[in-house]
Amino acid sequence: MFDYIKLRSNKASIVEFHEKNREVHYHQGVFVDIFPMQTLANTVINYNTYKDVFKDIRATSAVSLHTPEGENLPKPRKILVDSLAELHEGWEDENNKVIYSGEMPDVAAWFDQSKIFPLKKMTFEGLEFPVPHDPDHYLENIYSFDYMQVPPPEKRTIHADEVIIHSL
Repeated sequence: MFDYIKLRSNKASIVEFHEKNREVHYHQGVFVDIFPMQTLANTVINYNTYKDVFKDIRATSAVSLHTPEGENLPKPRKILVDSLAELHEGWEDENNKVIYSGEMPDVAAWFDQSKIFPLKKMTFEGLEFPVPHDPDHYLENIYSFDYMQVPPPEKRTIHADEVIIHSL
């Protein structure tokens, strides 16, 4: 299990691969992930430490879409996540880098704080949401490909076994 939030809808359900053919005891609405983030001082040592610790977090995290070789080792994983928390510098220095804090091992990225904050509003499906100040900077740092191009079929990854739209 990972330590982040999924904001779920009642309008559709999603069965993720790890839930297939299992009885789950939580609402399976389509979701948006909300990942905890923190800051690190912008140094080469911190950058290398972050990459190394995140690699170890993935290795000690239960098997998922992005951790296919992971082992479910919650105690060592918690020590690693806590070690990143120890490096958190606070939000006052805009020269700090913004990172994912390790609770979700799927994504590791190193963002310029001034390109993330202050957040701005964007409209999606008629609703306004807070987004990074420079969405391109954010997306370029989390994807290893041109996020504006649909990947070729052989590079596409399906994230769920089934999606069910509920009639209203």
